[in-house]
Amino acid sequence: MSQTTVNSARVQVAASSFVIFGLVGVAMCLVVGVGVIAVTQSSRIAERWRHAATVLLAVVGVGLAIRGVSLEVLLAMNVGGLRASVGPLETYWGLVLWNPWFVLGGALLIVTAICGSSSRFRCGQSQ
Repeated sequence: MSQTTVNSARVQVAASSFVIFGLVGVAMCLVVGVGVIAVTQSSRIAERWRHAATVLLAVVGVGLAIRGVSLEVLLAMNVGGLRASVGPLETYWGLVLWNPWFVLGGALLIVTAICGSSSRFRCGQSQ
């Protein structure tokens, strides 16, 4: 087997591993997020813990949204030759799939934090 074939196989395995571990990481974050959301909506949890969970949701949401928007802009504008350093396939998937989901996830966490902080929306009951 030639060196080029071996290197190509390594790149494919590395790319597949990145996607698989990325999806597992996202799934774990979603499970943690569901737990935090449950804390913000529970009437049995002390108010200070609900408030702390709501602040955590807002901070993480803002962080995810900023990350998604900033990388989308950096990749789209090719700042500092970023596209060349990550490769064309990663650039495509980042622009089309990954970064928009970070923005959407961040926006949803922010909305959840806002709704969780309002007493009208506790436990799904509106007053």
